[in-house]
Amino acid sequence: LKHTSHQDFMLSLIELGVKHLVVGFDFSYGYKHLGNIETIIDDSMGQISLTIIDKKMLNGAKIGTTQIKECLLNGLITKANQLLGFPYYIKLHNGNAPQLSLLRNGTYHVLIDDHQNILSILDGQISTPQVSQNALITFINEQE
Repeated sequence: LKHTSHQDFMLSLIELGVKHLVVGFDFSYGYKHLGNIETIIDDSMGQISLTIIDKKMLNGAKIGTTQIKECLLNGLITKANQLLGFPYYIKLHNGNAPQLSLLRNGTYHVLIDDHQNILSILDGQISTPQVSQNALITFINEQE
């Protein structure tokens, strides 16, 4: 994908059945990031509609995916939730969720299917407690 033109990237999305994109104000795509919010409609031949999320700021700094991922990697759930504007959550599918690898090893205060618990994560896997294979896990904050 690294060398895919912005036009071909958008055609790939059409082939996958994408009908609508929600992107940030500074979204770019394709080789050398030559595709942007102004080229999506043309690149998709009008087949993909678009919602653009305005720039969000917190304490004078832009809120973006990079900052949120850094918070998760450092176990700063409270800060990540503040940046997101809602609690970070994961829906397990057959006991797995790739998003768990974004989280630092440690323990977290969570809701597991609306029941408070403390969840331990080790190397991108839930170590305790055992949870149902399709559980919804909402991260309240990091363990103090």
